[in-house]
Amino acid sequence: MLADLEKNYVELFAAAKQQLPFMGYLLFYLWLINIINWILRSPLNRLGIYPRSPRGLLGIIFSPILHADFNHLFFNCIPLFVLGMFILSLGEDLFIGVTVLIILLQGILVWLFGRKYLHIGASGVISGYFGFVLALAYFYPTIISLI
Repeated sequence: MLADLEKNYVELFAAAKQQLPFMGYLLFYLWLINIINWILRSPLNRLGIYPRSPRGLLGIIFSPILHADFNHLFFNCIPLFVLGMFILSLGEDLFIGVTVLIILLQGILVWLFGRKYLHIGASGVISGYFGFVLALAYFYPTIISLI
């Protein structure tokens, strides 16, 4: 039992280590976009989700990459990195598929049911990742997925 746990642990970390550059590039581009947005005095934030308005539909795609300030971005990057690395260690194709599905689903739900306010940030993606990891632990319980 302990040998299997050690093997799964080693495989998970080997896969995560291999995918570290991919996640690094993703976070680098999030920071780059927000630095450019800050230099330009936040005009890109208009591409966020405005619920139940036609111009807010673009925000479904763009809102996860936009943040109000660097504090907002920093505190989104931590869980995004941890949960993203876990999902990414299961495969790039799975990560991309899950990410696209979460972005579209959470964006549509915010557009339909959100309060009349500009919605930006990766919090919906982080919540979706957390839900995916919980579902994975429930439907495919292993010691690693439960940890």
